[in-house]
Amino acid sequence: PLVFYGPTGTGKTKTIEGICQSKRTLEPQKTLYYLSALEFSRALVDALRRDQMQLFRSLFAQARVIAIEDADLLAEKESVQHEFLPMLDEAILSQKLVILSFSKNPASIKGFIPDLAARFSSGLLIPTSFPSPETRRHIVSQLSQKLSLALDPRVVELCIAPLPPTLAPTC
Repeated sequence: PLVFYGPTGTGKTKTIEGICQSKRTLEPQKTLYYLSALEFSRALVDALRRDQMQLFRSLFAQARVIAIEDADLLAEKESVQHEFLPMLDEAILSQKLVILSFSKNPASIKGFIPDLAARFSSGLLIPTSFPSPETRRHIVSQLSQKLSLALDPRVVELCIAPLPPTLAPTC
């Protein structure tokens, strides 16, 4: 699988959305599932309750791309993990694109069954992080040029400054 991991606000969602949008554009006839781990868990539990696991598995088997955000939330949900593992194995064997996002390296997350943790770590792991001040300055400069805005250097510095600790958790 393709695994993105890093703190909130580092571009995991935008990157996955971009990949999925590209796949939709290039292969509009192919099925693509893009959902959160919570949505996946709820759908799986609902299928179990309704005795529709075969239908649930077949829907995922049809997908060419499976993208699951916030996969950390699958930790500690052992029954969901046991159902997800064979689906993931089938997707990998069928050479489907499986994209997962985590808040940190999946190897450091407790609560995953060993086989599933091994699958997560066997893919391409891509850490994400906040851009440096120089990169943020470049982004603001490029955007202001694109919008034909003349920004005072003090405004640029305000734009690239980190959020105060009191605001950061709310954003």
